[in-house]
Amino acid sequence: MGIPRLTQCLRPYAVSTSLAGFRVVIDGPGLAYHVWHICLSARRNARNAFETAISYAEIGAVVLAWLDALRRNHVLIERIYFDGYLPVSKRDVREERIVRQTQQLFQFRNSYPSPCRISSAGNEIGPQALFSRANVPNRLTQLPPLPFLVPAVLEALVASEHYSSITEVIPAEADVYCAQFVKDGGGVIITGDSDLLVHDLGQDGAVIFFGDLESNLDDQSGINGLIYRPTAIADRLGLPEPYGLHALAFQMKIGTPGSLANHLVRAKALEAIVAYPDKYRDFKKEYASLLVVPDEQDEKISASAILRTMDPRVSEYALQYPCIASLAGQTPENSPSGTSPHIFIPFLLDCPIRTNAWEASMAVRQIAYGMINLIVSDDQRQSTVFEHKRQEGKSKGRELTIPDMSQIAEACSDLVSLLSSQLPAELVGTEASPSTIWTAAAVYQDVQWAHYNSKPCLSQLVGSQFNTMDHKFDVSKDLSWDVFHLHAQIQGSHYSFRMLKQILALVISQKQSSALPKPLTELNGVLQTLPALSCIPGISQATAVFEGIEQNGMLVAAQKILGIFLPVSPSREPRGAIKTKRKRDQGTATLPAERKKPNNPFGLLDVE
Repeated sequence: MGIPRLTQCLRPYAVSTSLAGFRVVIDGPGLAYHVWHICLSARRNARNAFETAISYAEIGAVVLAWLDALRRNHVLIERIYFDGYLPVSKRDVREERIVRQTQQLFQFRNSYPSPCRISSAGNEIGPQALFSRANVPNRLTQLPPLPFLVPAVLEALVASEHYSSITEVIPAEADVYCAQFVKDGGGVIITGDSDLLVHDLGQDGAVIFFGDLESNLDDQSGINGLIYRPTAIADRLGLPEPYGLHALAFQMKIGTPGSLANHLVRAKALEAIVAYPDKYRDFKKEYASLLVVPDEQDEKISASAILRTMDPRVSEYALQYPCIASLAGQTPENSPSGTSPHIFIPFLLDCPIRTNAWEASMAVRQIAYGMINLIVSDDQRQSTVFEHKRQEGKSKGRELTIPDMSQIAEACSDLVSLLSSQLPAELVGTEASPSTIWTAAAVYQDVQWAHYNSKPCLSQLVGSQFNTMDHKFDVSKDLSWDVFHLHAQIQGSHYSFRMLKQILALVISQKQSSALPKPLTELNGVLQTLPALSCIPGISQATAVFEGIEQNGMLVAAQKILGIFLPVSPSREPRGAIKTKRKRDQGTATLPAERKKPNNPFGLLDVE
């Protein structure tokens, strides 16, 4: 999380040099957020954060361009590490961050209550812009970053020819592995976290921050930056061995604010270390290596490979089970027996006065959470999980019930039927593409959730707004908070299925397909059509998404499958019935007579 002002104090002791010829290891999450800021800087003319409309496809393209620029300038990229697990000790800090992000979202909505437009495309991000130190206007950082920013960058790297083999999700914090790598073989860590200055990097290890990299195309000097060598800096400052920068960093963390000279005098005398030995012991643990050699038994190699490319949030959930942590080569944290796992799902940019956009797809995530119980011992199986998402005050997360084995098999069977049979059969128009099916699944979840919670259906509401406009829906003019919320729900649905796909892959790697219930292997096949994050429509593509919902009759299809009728809002006058032809006949889609007992494929999971 960084030591406040440490980098600023040590900056005069950093040395500017070219990176050509250096071996580097890169902090993956830091890279993702740096690329996000590069994309924001190309949209300086946008009026606010929503209007930047940065897509995951653009994020992936820019991260590859940034790394390619390093390679062209003779920088040897050895590893790119991503956090696959964060310690329980950081849970409070993460909860506080969620509260701050929730406040940001509320403040943004209060500042922009009216529909907003999407700005035109940003400036082209050329070689110079990739390493520019241009500041991003504050108005563009009033919201948290894209919810799937880090997994989208990871996905782009894993799919790339040059970076797949050096990209890894590790069973700990990325900085621990970055530090160990340069300690063992020398080199430079590229990061945005000042904590790396405090880690033991060995005699030759060094740190450079993303924001300090620059490229001067005029004099062909390549890529330059300020390099911090912690061991050399500690020697220059006269800090006592073996403490080094630990003494200064701990003094700055514990002591009152002051100048570097003041902190330095106290650090040399080890004042804070002597006064607070217990706190210093805990402080040291944060920077201690916890690396363990992975168990490479044949039957575990495939699981380890899956974990190394798994979405970091999903990885963190799985690694809370001791046997899964063992597969990844990590010693599980000591926790009370029977402690339920926690998961911090990405912060969706939805409407904060509506029910959280994650709610509609909750049943899919419950199936995913329950899958782990299929491959762990009886004493490690869990019955509940705590899910952390948008919250106004400090919370320990929302406790969700994990379905049992029979419920999982039945729910998987229902999902297979919905995705491969019912939705394709009921949608109107031409042969439904995979992306159409997954959008229709999100609309289905919205209709289902609204019906069983006696709430207005957001897909229907947005569709009514779409149909009653005097002009054709224009994404540059007609975006409302209802549109943003529905867009967030569709994204949340996609990500929930993505979680299910990844956990199911882990389960299959540990059990013979013949040993699993047939619906699970069938569902695994269906989930292979799930589009990549880079293919998720951005908010700037809202027009095409909502036209697809209408033209394919997704609302009607969901109601027919569920056997329900949604009440029509009297204030909304639909533009007209869907006239497109069905695949099976020439008629217009109609609803059957209402059933007394709705056909709800996920009814067995309605436990909240």
